Amino acid sequence: MEKIVLLTWIMVLTTPVYSKLYSKTVPYEPVQLKKRNLHFYIHDIFSGSNPTAVPITQSKLFAFGELVAIDDPLTEGPEITSKTIGNARGISLSMFSRNPILENPREIALVGGRGQFRHASGFITVNTQYFNTTNGDAVLEFNVEVVHP
Repeated sequence: MEKIVLLTWIMVLTTPVYSKLYSKTVPYEPVQLKKRNLHFYIHDIFSGSNPTAVPITQSKLFAFGELVAIDDPLTEGPEITSKTIGNARGISLSMFSRNPILENPREIALVGGRGQFRHASGFITVNTQYFNTTNGDAVLEFNVEVVHP
């Protein structure tokens, strides 16, 4: 019985497999990478009648695990009246780092993205321009250096 099992395993492991499910191996062709530097201010507004950030979940452990839906305006300057250049709606870059809001400056790693920022990497230097400890409103300056295909 052991010989039959051993012979079966040898046949399975040494028999070539031909199937349309396997892809053809092609040589790797490197992509030309682009480097972009972005500078903007993000206005995170939790208070008032028209907030741009709304908590979805609440956390009692120093906001750890809190989930917030955002539609924050991005502006050229720190004032809310300066030229709006877009909105942060979930943002298309993936960030991964500690973000101690009162530490200036702080660096946040970029570890990916979507759309034109797919496979992106880089870092963001963040400065807190304004932070209201009572209601959570904040204005953050972002200096982004991103490398992407």
